[in-house]
Amino acid sequence: MQIAANALRVFNRELAEAIDNAAPDLQRRAAVAEARRQCELAGVADHPVLAAALASAERGETWSVGHDSPLAELIGGYESELTGHSIDGATGRVDGRPICGSAPLPGQQAHHLLHRYRDRHAGLPELQVASPPGRSGAGGSPAALAGGDSVRHALSPDARRAAYSTHFALVHGGQVMADPDHAAAVAATLRAAST
Repeated sequence: MQIAANALRVFNRELAEAIDNAAPDLQRRAAVAEARRQCELAGVADHPVLAAALASAERGETWSVGHDSPLAELIGGYESELTGHSIDGATGRVDGRPICGSAPLPGQQAHHLLHRYRDRHAGLPELQVASPPGRSGAGGSPAALAGGDSVRHALSPDARRAAYSTHFALVHGGQVMADPDHAAAVAATLRAAST
């Protein structure tokens, strides 16, 4: 069964078909490998919460990440630091209220913050460990947020969905981890391993 509605199919049909034709264990390994790669690029792979979640995924343990889990709290913290908005404790979502000392971001401005930050810098090498202006540490960077989110996706109980979701960041030009060459290499590797 294909996940035809998944956006990955729109942006890179070759990668989507390679994932579709891979066995579930290969889909899972690809998802975990991509999540680890993104965390390493972002400089957050050694964070204890991410390291533990990646180790669980590598052992084949999967679960839906609830908003009150340490992983969801870490990802929410990255997003909160990046946008300057607090996290709603009941839902785990950024709620639009400014963090003390931060100016609120009106309307859709927060949605486009990642794109503007990426566009102001000269490519992924700078984003791997960079932080937005006025923020400290890799935690507040778009790359750290993308890395944490990829780990959440890799833990999905559905191996195909995990592979689709972790690799989407490679093929959508608006993503900080976009890398069409790496996407092509992953597709080739999956095709070769599936024959």
